[in-house]
Amino acid sequence: MDRCARSVAINLAWRELEIAAPAFTNREGRVLARALKCLLDPLVLQPRINTEIGSAVLDAEQMARLRELLAAAQQRLESASQWYDLLRAQRRAQRITAGNAQELYFPRAFELATQLGEPGVDAAEHCREMLAEVHSLGGDAELLRAAFDASETVARLETELQREWDAAIAQSAPLTDEQLTELAAATRTVLSEPERSRDARRSWAMLRDHLAAELGGALRVQPRVVERFAAAAQSDLAAQSVTCTSPLAAPALTVEVEHPGALDRSIEGRVRAAIRRLQTSGFPVDRELLDEELERSCEAFGLRDTDLAATFVAGMLVAGWVRPLESTTHAGAPQALHHTIARARNEAYVLYLRRALHSGRGVHPEQEPVVDDLQDFARHYLRRLWTRLHGRDVLELGLDLEHEATDLLEGIVRSTLHDQRQRMRRALEQFGSWDEDEELNDAIVAA
Repeated sequence: MDRCARSVAINLAWRELEIAAPAFTNREGRVLARALKCLLDPLVLQPRINTEIGSAVLDAEQMARLRELLAAAQQRLESASQWYDLLRAQRRAQRITAGNAQELYFPRAFELATQLGEPGVDAAEHCREMLAEVHSLGGDAELLRAAFDASETVARLETELQREWDAAIAQSAPLTDEQLTELAAATRTVLSEPERSRDARRSWAMLRDHLAAELGGALRVQPRVVERFAAAAQSDLAAQSVTCTSPLAAPALTVEVEHPGALDRSIEGRVRAAIRRLQTSGFPVDRELLDEELERSCEAFGLRDTDLAATFVAGMLVAGWVRPLESTTHAGAPQALHHTIARARNEAYVLYLRRALHSGRGVHPEQEPVVDDLQDFARHYLRRLWTRLHGRDVLELGLDLEHEATDLLEGIVRSTLHDQRQRMRRALEQFGSWDEDEELNDAIVAA
């Protein structure tokens, strides 16, 4: 076989080597997706280091290199499979339910196999220590998660949320055409001028000090204010990318909205995101987090830091200008963003899809979700931007508007496109035929 998809090459090498690690395969002997994501790629194959085996399709030489890496790790993989079974048994014995067992324990099992080899007589003790380490951050975090299951806590939260939201509504006011024009002009300036220019600094200060808060308030009480703001700034942003309710409704306590915009997040979802951010960054989880998150959700754009809120307002316009499936740059986009917008349009897989769609050709059913996402790029972009800003707000990191904001806005464009490209690769590996559509295959590989 001269060429084959990367996932196929991994499974071929796994079978040829007769790797006896059943914890990492399904009943047909194929490597589990989570085993590839959580164990093989980060710890064994390491495609970021071994770049020659990172492509979606591999040639004979690349397949040989992949097989060589798997062979070198075979003994550790087989021991890790045994360790995983023991970790999972200990998890059941301790009645631990937090997290996904495969995501949590696949890399830990490999770590134990690397350090200790096959499980020995003291394996149970090592498993208990590993579980204690993995779940040591649980304490207050578990109490916060469990709070949403307690009826008395839910009742208190609903009352407090309504009170906070009513107070926010009372402080909100619709924006006039003149105010929207001023807001649009200031936002275009920060995206058009060099970050350290006098005009950019003055406009960032206006956004930070009052304009962003005014727009955030109007969003709660004024229908179609998003469209009017975007139109004043010559951006084609639909309100649904920001919120599917107009005016913005109070956040739900636990129920998530279907087809949500960036701001359509429940209090429980926000708290869980805050917990993940704190734990990932090594910070303790404070029991006051729940009340803090409830209060934050009633601030402009759900962000307490005014610099972060100003950045989100700027991101709203960027989201309306970056339209990958359009063949030309949006007429209203400032010159300073043309390079970023062109990069989005000129991704190899985007070029292919634009040609295919414009010529009336059908798209493979498994690729259609990627097309839908590119057509609704603004929603995905703003959700990712808000998540990043919320994380900084939780950690109280803030943002240097004059040095970091524009880089962050452009970086989110790149990361959103990267994820869509990866989705397209997975669709090709799992469902696509490398013989039926060589142009698309080459586009994805080139990307």
